Amino acid sequence: MHLAAALRLAPLVLAGAGALAAGCDLVTYRPPVGRDFGAPYAVRAGVPIRLNPGTLVQTPAVDASRRLFAVLEYEGGCREHTFVAESDASIGERTVVWLVHDDGGDRCDELVRDTVVVDLGDAYRPGALVLETPQGETVAMTSLVAGGG
Repeated sequence: MHLAAALRLAPLVLAGAGALAAGCDLVTYRPPVGRDFGAPYAVRAGVPIRLNPGTLVQTPAVDASRRLFAVLEYEGGCREHTFVAESDASIGERTVVWLVHDDGGDRCDELVRDTVVVDLGDAYRPGALVLETPQGETVAMTSLVAGGG
């Protein structure tokens, strides 16, 4: 299954007016302006994960070590995929974080659902954190960092 087909709600540009009617997969992935998300992926928000025996959180979440936990879906299955966090400077109390996906040249087309852990490093800033998706949505992150940020 192609990722574009799995993400029918994602903003896509159809290649040709008859492509949708003909049932073709002729689509072009277009991320929000000004962001490099790398290879296509989708964020699955609100998925419960257990960080340790006593802590159940909804994804995406940031733990006390400032690591981002997110459930993502992407095409692949034959090579290792990596994700790196980027962010905008804080605007007021909010910091926008997004992930850049390197698919390692993986051309397999299995739909992979994975819980990824990304060290936020310099992308972390105190305050409210939101994760921007390649589809242009922002999702509030659960923060377990002392002091709420």
